[in-house]
Amino acid sequence: CLNSGTFTEKIKSDYNDAIAAGATGTPYTALITKDKLSAAKETKVNEIFVATAAQYGMAADKLGYITTDKKVILNGNLPYEVVKQIIDVLVS
Repeated sequence: CLNSGTFTEKIKSDYNDAIAAGATGTPYTALITKDKLSAAKETKVNEIFVATAAQYGMAADKLGYITTDKKVILNGNLPYEVVKQIIDVLVS
């Protein structure tokens, strides 16, 4: 498939869509809540990002962030426990 170029345009299109959406890693996940994200939940999610980033010696915004329209963005492959904590906060 790679050598034939069959999916070259599809891959380019998907790549460009991801960049336009703000993707900076793979996998790139957007968690969208039914209701607006409260300030308390936003704080808790940010605390999870900061604590996890400290474990790995990196900046919290490299792991994920909350957009202005309150979507929670997860960059790259995060440990299951971290993703579960974030989801638990969002659905609580």
